[in-house]
Amino acid sequence: MNRHYLYTETAFHHQGDIDYMKQLVQASCEAGADGIKFQVLTKPEEFLSPLHASFDSLSKFCLTESQWVEIFETTLERGLDIIAMPLNISSFEVLKSVNVKYYDIHSVSFQDEQLKKEIKNSRVPILLGIGGRTIQEIESAIAFFGKQLKAILVGFQGFPTNLENVMLSKISALRELFPNLDVGYADHTKYDDKEVVETNIYARLLGAVIFEKHITLSEGDSNRVDYISANNSGKIRKIKERLDFIDDKILFPKEKSLSVSGPELSYRQRELQVVASEDILTGTIITREQVCLRMIDKTGGANNTSEVIGKRVNQDIEKHDIIRIEDLL
Repeated sequence: MNRHYLYTETAFHHQGDIDYMKQLVQASCEAGADGIKFQVLTKPEEFLSPLHASFDSLSKFCLTESQWVEIFETTLERGLDIIAMPLNISSFEVLKSVNVKYYDIHSVSFQDEQLKKEIKNSRVPILLGIGGRTIQEIESAIAFFGKQLKAILVGFQGFPTNLENVMLSKISALRELFPNLDVGYADHTKYDDKEVVETNIYARLLGAVIFEKHITLSEGDSNRVDYISANNSGKIRKIKERLDFIDDKILFPKEKSLSVSGPELSYRQRELQVVASEDILTGTIITREQVCLRMIDKTGGANNTSEVIGKRVNQDIEKHDIIRIEDLL
C-alpha cells in the first residue's frame, strides 16, 4: 500500500440509537474517511457474562440484525468501506451477506479461537490491533491467518492514551520485523490533546499506512461511551488533509524518489559554465589557456572544460561568452 488508508471507529458511541449511528456514517463521509468500523454485537450473552457490571447497559446498546443491515446499506451508499469487528459468533449471520472490506478482532477476543476460526473461514482480509501483544503473539496470529492478515495496528484504548505509552517507534520496528505486512496506527489520543492531529503525522512518517480514529458528533460529550478519544468530522478531515499532504508532497512514489525535479534542474543551471578567456576564431583548436569556468546569465554551455579542450570551434566565440557543445566540431 503506497497511500494511506483512514477509517473511523464507532464502537458503542451510538448507544443503540440507529439515527445517531447514521449520523456518524454521514460525518465519516464528510471527514473524507475511506471506511468506517463497526463493533457488531447481536447477542450480548455470547460476549459478556450476565454478572459483568456492563451487561445491562451494553444489552441496551445492541442493534437488531435488521438495523445492522440498514446501517450497512447506508454506509455503502455513502461510498465508505465496511470494517467489521464481530464480538459474538451470531453476529456472523448478519455479516455474511455484507460486503466487508476488512475484519478486525477486539483485543479482548485475541484468544477466542472459535471467533478467529469464523473470521478465517470468511477469507475476508484482516486488520489486527496488536496493542499490548508480544512479538510471539503477533507471530502466532500470522501463522494462524497467513496471507489473510493484511496489517497490524499499533495503539491501544487507554484513558487517557498518552503518546509516550503508545511508543510510536514500534511502527518502524514492526515494518522491519514483518516486511510482508502493512503497519497501521489506531489513534486513541484524548480529543483535546494538543497532539491529537500531529500524532497521526508522526505515525505516517514512521511508516504507518492505515489509520483508525474514533468519531463523534460532539467532542467531549461525557454522556456517551468512548467519548474520550473521539473527534468530530472537522478534526478528522484535518488529519486526512495532513496525511494527503505527506503522501503527495513528501512520500513520493519510490520510482520518482531518485529523479531530479523541474525546480532542481532550474537550480543547477546556476552552476559555473565554460567561457572563453579570450576571443576564439573559427577553426581554432581550443587549449586549456583559452577557457575558464564562470557564472553567466546564459544557459546551454558546457559545464566541464574537458568537454571542450582539444575540440575545434565552428564559429567565432567572443571573450567571456559561453562555449556550447554545438559550437564544436
